[in-house]
Amino acid sequence: MKTIKYIKLLFCITVLPLLTSCANFLDVNPKAEVLNKDLFETDEGVEDALYGVYSTYRGNEIYGKYISVLYPEAMSRNFTARGGGGLDYLSHGDFENGSARTLSNATWKRSYQAIGYVNNIIQNLEEISPTKFRHYNLYKGEALALRAMLHFDLVRLFAVDYNANDREAWNKAIPYVTRYSYDITPYYTVGEVYNKVIKDLKDAEICLEEDRQLVQAERTNVGTEFTDCRIIHMNLYAAQALLARVYWMKQDLDSAAIYAKKVIDSQKFPLMASSDFVQFEKGVLNMKETIFGLYAPTYASNCYSIFGKSSGTDMLTLNSEYEDLYINTQGPTPEGSDLRFSAWFGSTLEVSPACVKMINAMFDGGSTESQYSGESYLGVSLIRIPEMYYIMAEALLVKDPEQATVYFDKVIESRGMVKFADRSEGQITADDIYIERRKEYYGEGQQWFNMKRLKKDIQISESNVLDGRVDRNYKMLIPTDEDLRENYD
Repeated sequence: MKTIKYIKLLFCITVLPLLTSCANFLDVNPKAEVLNKDLFETDEGVEDALYGVYSTYRGNEIYGKYISVLYPEAMSRNFTARGGGGLDYLSHGDFENGSARTLSNATWKRSYQAIGYVNNIIQNLEEISPTKFRHYNLYKGEALALRAMLHFDLVRLFAVDYNANDREAWNKAIPYVTRYSYDITPYYTVGEVYNKVIKDLKDAEICLEEDRQLVQAERTNVGTEFTDCRIIHMNLYAAQALLARVYWMKQDLDSAAIYAKKVIDSQKFPLMASSDFVQFEKGVLNMKETIFGLYAPTYASNCYSIFGKSSGTDMLTLNSEYEDLYINTQGPTPEGSDLRFSAWFGSTLEVSPACVKMINAMFDGGSTESQYSGESYLGVSLIRIPEMYYIMAEALLVKDPEQATVYFDKVIESRGMVKFADRSEGQITADDIYIERRKEYYGEGQQWFNMKRLKKDIQISESNVLDGRVDRNYKMLIPTDEDLRENYD
């Protein structure tokens, strides 16, 4: 079964890092050459290698907790960090604090290990004839896109923004590692990293052409073959959507719109109907709107460990003002409601205030198992279709505001609210897009990155505001050699 294959390389994920040279924090090359050669003798071996990568990506230090929700939700102040741990310091912009650095160091180290695994796959494939494997292009395309995605999130977390004022920091962003070797990869500029991300994604787009037939608009989680259930793979449309996100982040909105429109026009990812919110199943990938997500059966309990517990460090509670975001007199009956509010938020748990995690997790004693219908995948959605409509709206806002409103209203209407075209104002504004994007992705780790690109101030408290124009306020600290040597040794 596919779920078994996701854990089949447990040895590779947990043991091989221990065999890695510790002399430099970018030494991510396991020495198990016999295992490497064996894996790339058969289709099943390559597929197992890829499943091993997905398993690593869903680890706590990467998308299983830290990158997908913990860091950006705390730093954007969507949630309030409590407990006095590293997350509390990160949320206050105190990136120098030792506890905060321990968290960021763990993500840096684990991310580059994961990139090493991806590069191992890519290099082995490049040394093999494409005719050797039945899905050679899919294997390579997924690996290229996975490499791009993680580098992109690392540059967004650990480097200044693409349009930063601090050129010295801009000139030393992060390493973009493309070889599985002992060579030390140099640091690149922010612009160079973005260019490498874009190149990998465009190469992946070419390789993943088969997904035009493989990805179906009506999806189920039935199937055990590599080509089944493509939304839990880095598929063609995920690569295109990620390209749209990358261009959006660098504020090249014309290019972003090209790729967002490709995904929308594929008609593979319908927006939910208003009726879908009535019995909204949480803790799973949305079988309509998810373009790419990670199968992660423990994600809900991971979220519970930071949102639902009553004591300890690195905990989050909902910002006390979150309800105000969803009060909208243009909502459905009863007046002032928003379908997202009633579907995504719930009653408090054993602590107050507390959050029943929207979209990504449902808390049931820290587990979703007893309430899981089995019709989707337990996991975390990393790219959903509403984002593509928001990008189109932002890209068209000045040049064609009427058409921008049309794209925007697709999401607004699906959430049960009165379309902007039918309101007194008639058209949307940049503020409307900003607010609706925050409401749509509350809890999904997107708000901080949007604030970063727009240089928004971060309201820490009534008397403490981090200036959004100061680039260091939006940049986690890159570990030193010594930081990571302590972890290795």
